[in-house]
Amino acid sequence: MIYRYFKSYKQPIKKEVISSPLQDRLIPEDKTISEIDLDLKPKYRQARRNSEVREKKFLVLSKEEIIRWAQRYDEDHTWWVLTEKEIGDQIRLDNEFGMKTLREIVHWKFLTLPGREKRVNNLLDEHTDEQVHRISRGALSQRGDASRIEELCELKGIGVALASTVLTFYDPQRYCVYDIHVVREMYDQEPRYMFTGYDHYLQLLKDIRKMSKNYNISVRTIEKALFKKNLDESK
Repeated sequence: MIYRYFKSYKQPIKKEVISSPLQDRLIPEDKTISEIDLDLKPKYRQARRNSEVREKKFLVLSKEEIIRWAQRYDEDHTWWVLTEKEIGDQIRLDNEFGMKTLREIVHWKFLTLPGREKRVNNLLDEHTDEQVHRISRGALSQRGDASRIEELCELKGIGVALASTVLTFYDPQRYCVYDIHVVREMYDQEPRYMFTGYDHYLQLLKDIRKMSKNYNISVRTIEKALFKKNLDESK
């Protein structure tokens, strides 16, 4: 295993922390999920303006290790694999999706966290199927990673973790699911405000895309390997 240096983003500590609706430990105890402002688009922009850069190291697995761990993921998580492909094929065909598909993605992401799935779905109830189609169509038509994430986060309940999942289903060659197991395996620890803004996710994409280019392996395959390795070895 090799460690290389990369530039990551660290959010400055403020009295008012921008909280993600998908990260329970960042929600103040005196507030419920419905009391948090979930229009994340301007907050993400503010987080990016306030970013500071510092040097860290990241883990680089060999091509053989990536293939081996990714295959183990596919073997052990058949439902995840088949559902991802089915939904992804349909999104790529339509270049948009509606509420039913979005709820299926939420279920996929939070399969082991039913409480969080319920909270997100309650927030999505504030949107119509037509709104989901319009926002998803606009997001997927964007070219930039940040623009796509910002548009998806216009939907209440959708933060960087779910936005990354949507983009991964749509384009697994270039995107990966933003998950704490992946970040821990890649960088040995997670940033303090991992789900605040999307700078950390963009840095993860940048680093995994380097490996993807070097190994000629999809970004999603590399991420699956990192996820599975950390999940199994942390048991």
